[in-house]
Amino acid sequence: MTNSGKKSFDRLVEIALRDGNISNDEKLLIDRITSDVDEYNQLLEDALKDNIIDEKERALLMKRRSKFWGDAKNIALADKSVSKEERALLEHLVEIIKELAMVEKSKTRN
Repeated sequence: MTNSGKKSFDRLVEIALRDGNISNDEKLLIDRITSDVDEYNQLLEDALKDNIIDEKERALLMKRRSKFWGDAKNIALADKSVSKEERALLEHLVEIIKELAMVEKSKTRN
């Protein structure tokens, strides 16, 4: 797990524990988000080997961000209800995605 993945994981666990319990659905969601953020960070690291993100790399990174949003949403909706904590986890994921997009944008060749 990368440093940013560890930070994300810690924050996600903190959110899930608001009610004093981490449900199986919340655990699945945390595991998926953490795994996807780590995979994205590896793609970003690979793209930045030349210190710039070209259009092809940017498209791949955008596609990956979209996929992990979809993955998380599908997990949260699998049981046809979204708990308050699951909603908060998804909201935090939106924050993570925005942060990743900002880093990506700052390194994209114009």
